[in-house]
Amino acid sequence: MNFRNFIIPLIGLSYLVAQDPIEIIDEIIQQVNADSLIQYVNYLSGVDSVLINNEPSIIKSRHQNFPGNEIAAIYLENELKRFGLITEIQQYSSTGKNIIATQFGRTHPDLKYILCAHYDSMPESERSPGADDNASGTAVVLEAARILSKYSTDYSIVYALWDEEEQGALGSYYYAENEAAGNSDQILGVINIDMVGWDGNNDGILFVNSREIGNSIELSDRVIEVNTNYSINLNPQVLIPGYGSDNLPFWAYGFSAIGIEEHYGIDWNPYYHNKFDNVSQFNMSYFHRNAKLSIGVLATFAQIDQVTLTAEREEIIWEYRLLQNYPNPFNPITQINYQLLEDGKVILRIYDLLGREVRTLVNSTEQAGYKTVKWDSKDSYGQPVSGGVYLYHIEAGSFSYTKKMILLK
Repeated sequence: MNFRNFIIPLIGLSYLVAQDPIEIIDEIIQQVNADSLIQYVNYLSGVDSVLINNEPSIIKSRHQNFPGNEIAAIYLENELKRFGLITEIQQYSSTGKNIIATQFGRTHPDLKYILCAHYDSMPESERSPGADDNASGTAVVLEAARILSKYSTDYSIVYALWDEEEQGALGSYYYAENEAAGNSDQILGVINIDMVGWDGNNDGILFVNSREIGNSIELSDRVIEVNTNYSINLNPQVLIPGYGSDNLPFWAYGFSAIGIEEHYGIDWNPYYHNKFDNVSQFNMSYFHRNAKLSIGVLATFAQIDQVTLTAEREEIIWEYRLLQNYPNPFNPITQINYQLLEDGKVILRIYDLLGREVRTLVNSTEQAGYKTVKWDSKDSYGQPVSGGVYLYHIEAGSFSYTKKMILLK
């Protein structure tokens, strides 16, 4: 297999520079920017407007039942794409959508670490800023993607933002069951960030929830090491058995995971789940140091080996993938994304549940890379089809895969 088929060059020139691993981690930690973190929280909590299709929008609430949740999902997808990452909106129900971005490792692309947080908020109200819960954790994931996307890693990194944690970790449970366990993913560790902006008494305590499942204890031990070795000056306390939020589904399916969050005992955030959970309540130094710690921990596990100095980025495709269509459910147009490992013949067809072909969307030779095609819910004769469940199936080389989608009418 020719290695050139893995790399889709963009405009410009990029090259790699070797560095000492300890120096790289310290360099990464120093790049964690307080202003950048706060700006993410301001966007997500409605302090500042975001641009959606070149129009300013305010995210007033990220609760599942309010339109700000959809705006937040689009904003997060756009941000992760802006960092050059392969990004997907994973619509798992009529109201729930996870945002998943992948940075493939050069040495072990099939082995991955996940940095994650939930982006939905409480209370169920038109005004639900959720700055601490959990724009703070979401901001850490975005800042990690902004910084680490510039580096070469041995292992793959998945930046995951879950929806509907407040309804019972629905988004992360879907992923853990259907993607991680369902596909037998080789996940080496999950680092979940939930509420890291409040420290009312300045004691620097954060809880690291861990359990004797997989290598979870090793993950929590690394938090202590990075805090000490890089002088982050927090007071991490490992809880075994710990609790948490979106780390729980991964434990349920036997994956190594930890949950990082602020003190949820005597120093609990009094603005939790109410309309006054604003960024103005943050302990800014504590928030900044939490981000440094989490990103530093992730960087040590992903094994940063080189920094990519670039006038452009190379998109590296390590596998064939068929992604979930978006939006889903949809009416009348939906978008299907897929990625090709090599140049070759590609066939993408739509079928009804009886297995009858409805439409051929792609039947051609395509170059390797990340692809997008749209379906306007019409058949091969240009006639609109009825609402219901449809299947879309791809064949590319030896790769063959099918997913479901729902047309609402």
